[in-house]
Amino acid sequence: MILTSSRDELIVTLASLYHIPAYKSKIAGLVIAGHVPVSKISQQILDDSNIPYIRVDKTTAKVFTTLSADVAKITAEDEEKLNWIKTNAEQDVDFDAIDALL
Repeated sequence: MILTSSRDELIVTLASLYHIPAYKSKIAGLVIAGHVPVSKISQQILDDSNIPYIRVDKTTAKVFTTLSADVAKITAEDEEKLNWIKTNAEQDVDFDAIDALL
């Protein structure tokens, strides 16, 4: 879900809903866009919720356009990309943290 960093009420609401099993399965994560810092209390609630999020210093429109234009270009036959992922994933991705969220 893409939202603007100035919308504290949405950040807090989604972080709270993430604790409810019926909603947790529907919230894959947040892309928090915008140049305005998230308020201190909203950031604390967001961090305590363990909801996956990424903070992007771009406008919401720019983030939406970028994500909409993205095309995954990997197939099961793409051995070069798959080998790169296998080589780098363990050092760059915290799989224990991901597993802890499941």
